[in-house]
Amino acid sequence: MVQRIRVVFDYVNGTPRRIAEERAATTDHGVIVLNYFARAMAMARSLGRLDEPSDYQLVMAGVRSLFEMVVDMTLINAGSHSLEKLWLWEDSARLEAAQTMERHQARTIQGGMERC
Repeated sequence: MVQRIRVVFDYVNGTPRRIAEERAATTDHGVIVLNYFARAMAMARSLGRLDEPSDYQLVMAGVRSLFEMVVDMTLINAGSHSLEKLWLWEDSARLEAAQTMERHQARTIQGGMERC
């Protein structure tokens, strides 16, 4: 499995990377795709180092993450409003994370006051 990841990494690091870098210079979509591309390459590089049998679950989680990045890159390139939708989704994810953190901190502070 790890050898196959390394083969894919070596291939993608060649021509596809050059194409992504060229597109990034010309379009907004290209910049976003290049960022996803860089994250995917970093993930693939890390996965290529996991060669112990006990790393199986981590490798599978990483492969799923790579797959999700590829789907995102495909959707960004597919539609005219896909980039705007991606930004809105990321904003909503940040808002949800902030609200969750705020609720957690409120419970923690309230719990600390009750102990005093």
